[in-house]
Amino acid sequence: MRSLIVRGFGIAVLGLTLALASQAAAPSATPAKIDSNKLLPDDTEAVVAINLKQLFESALIKKIDKKDSDTDKVKKEIGFDPTKDLDSIVFAIPGAGNGEKALIIVNGTFDAAKLQAKAEEAIKAKSVQAKVHEVEDGKNKLKVYEITDLGDLMKGLPPQVAAAAGGANPLAGKSLFAGFDQSAVLVSGDKDQVVTALKKATGSKKTELKSKEMKDLLTKIDAKRTLSLAILASCIGKEATDNFESITGGITVGSDIETEIYFNTKVEKAAKALRDNVEAFLHPWLDGTRPSLTW
Repeated sequence: MRSLIVRGFGIAVLGLTLALASQAAAPSATPAKIDSNKLLPDDTEAVVAINLKQLFESALIKKIDKKDSDTDKVKKEIGFDPTKDLDSIVFAIPGAGNGEKALIIVNGTFDAAKLQAKAEEAIKAKSVQAKVHEVEDGKNKLKVYEITDLGDLMKGLPPQVAAAAGGANPLAGKSLFAGFDQSAVLVSGDKDQVVTALKKATGSKKTELKSKEMKDLLTKIDAKRTLSLAILASCIGKEATDNFESITGGITVGSDIETEIYFNTKVEKAAKALRDNVEAFLHPWLDGTRPSLTW
């Protein structure tokens, strides 16, 4: 169920971003990029960073004939090109792997101010079930947008995107909160996570990670990778902590796919089994199969 919730929030985040960005023109001048590490929740125990810009510019992806593909259909339906307008997505997950408290940072070349204006326009027109929360932060007034009916949001997505949710919506009856800063969209199932991230973006708060181990793991994030991992076993659960301490590394998509995943383990046998399972999970994505990851 935990994995369904995390995946469900990922789909909802993508849907929220695409729905708004499809109606917001690119800025005349590219806004300064935000450093995602400055926005992480203090209790972060896992970070998964996806470099979308690197992925879509890789030789392997460029070799794919995308004419008349689902990607082209999505572009036509939403008037927004994710392959050009999105830079990265960072998932920051707190201790105990609580998916609803995860903070998701979407970076791109879209104009966050215009996205915010479009969100308010949609709320006034009642085209989306949402409301605005205003929070005082010194001289700043922060706005957090609450999508109160995720099921309704999912209905409005293009079929190719909605299908990725995998059938039943695990977010039925739940809210999703979003905030905007510079060229970033900040999303979580927890309002306080978004408020705190916005305060960190304005400089009124600073990230102070509780885990020294997590601080060390973040130094191993490689921006050149397509997918980078920095995960403490404690974020996964007791079964994981009994066998290993952390996972780092990731995947690089170039002319082919290079997987470099490192396990800091207590038991060598567990390391091999874990590595085999992760590789079995990752590589078949290329041929359309999606086996379950087991521990």
